[in-house]
Amino acid sequence: MYSSIKLRFCCLSDVGKCRDNNEDNYIVGLVKSNEIDFYKINNPFTVQVQEFEINQNQSAVFGLADGMGGANAGEVASQIAMNTLELKVRELGKIPKSDNERVLFLQDIILKAHQNILKEAKHDASKKGMGTTAVLSALTTEGLTISWSGDSRFYALSPKSLDHKDHRLNLDRLSLISRDHSLVWDFVEDGEISAEEARVHHLSHVITQSLGSGTEKPNPESRICQISIGEKFLICSDGLNGMLQEAEIEEILMRNSSLNETLHELINKANEAGGYDNITLILIEIIDLVESIELNHGHSHIMATTASQPLGFQRKKRSKSNIFLLLGLIASIIYLSNFLVQNTKADIISKWNALIQDKKIIDTVVTKSMEDGLKDNSIESMTKVIEKDTYINKSENILDMPPIQSKLINKGNEIKQEDNLLIKPLKNSIVPRIIQSTNVDSLLDNQDSLKIDTSKKF
Repeated sequence: MYSSIKLRFCCLSDVGKCRDNNEDNYIVGLVKSNEIDFYKINNPFTVQVQEFEINQNQSAVFGLADGMGGANAGEVASQIAMNTLELKVRELGKIPKSDNERVLFLQDIILKAHQNILKEAKHDASKKGMGTTAVLSALTTEGLTISWSGDSRFYALSPKSLDHKDHRLNLDRLSLISRDHSLVWDFVEDGEISAEEARVHHLSHVITQSLGSGTEKPNPESRICQISIGEKFLICSDGLNGMLQEAEIEEILMRNSSLNETLHELINKANEAGGYDNITLILIEIIDLVESIELNHGHSHIMATTASQPLGFQRKKRSKSNIFLLLGLIASIIYLSNFLVQNTKADIISKWNALIQDKKIIDTVVTKSMEDGLKDNSIESMTKVIEKDTYINKSENILDMPPIQSKLINKGNEIKQEDNLLIKPLKNSIVPRIIQSTNVDSLLDNQDSLKIDTSKKF
């Protein structure tokens, strides 16, 4: 999609006003042609502004985790998540290029980190019950991919020249690309409360999935985004959006200050509002794009999926020859319908076979109708006739996935509720179109009729 992408980024974390230690973690990985550099959280929890160019041989990954659990266990869980990201990137030595591969890569890291956290908790009883959220993103010349589990967020601030008309939560130019895996966000999506009411709700700390939960493994979701020059991306723990309204966050991001100044102002404002939690931020700005010659870049858009709903199944394009063949088949159906209703079973078989031998019609695949039976040894109707070796699509959107059940996780405290919550995965999976092969003789011998409906267009 792009031959090169120039960006700058900055990271900052703060313990807040009410916590004794920082259980958040972040990591940034710059994958170069001959090496991989990682920037990690440290004291004073900041990474100064860095610039980087992404091309065919270079890419970048960003990760943020908000830990939970007593006795410093939350810090351990979030660190394990970020370490897992680093190890998987170093192991592969690159970031996958295709959309589907990047989604699977990031979701696999989240699931692997979940297992690593459980393993550590099993070995050390003092860390039992620790967990973490995670937001991971990968940027290559093919675009931006994010995956997440929990209520840490990924925002996009669009440049003034763009007018987004997608399904993101639009707050003027600030868009929430992720969706919280939390009890109150389920209320928002059900239309029961507003996003602002959810922010200050007394159950806002209850999340519905995380890494490290001993009852249910996480079901990470993903987004694939196009990017634009001047666009900014903010990854944050809920210590920010729990303290500030989105309008306040947007106002600060829109100012023409440096990334470093922007992050410090966001953290200062969150602390002024109470600073009840750790605050961790990664800010990314796209400063230049060079598009590939064969592709034309338009407005940003997103595709959605969950761990149980991988991308990559796309409809094949019909060739012009296939279209002409289908038109010919339609004409064949109309022709057949004029004489089928007037002939006996034997006559129908004889004429059908004669037409095939004379190559006036093509060998076909016919779908059965199970509604009506044969009446008076004649055929009143027929189902669609579809060319056997032409376009038969094996996959289309959308299939409702089964709901996932997850235990309530009371973030920062012990689990106090045992009720199961319903998590609603996004609908972006595969619907198979099943076509049953048969022939005219077997259909006529069957007790079910063939339905003719020449008014249908397909």
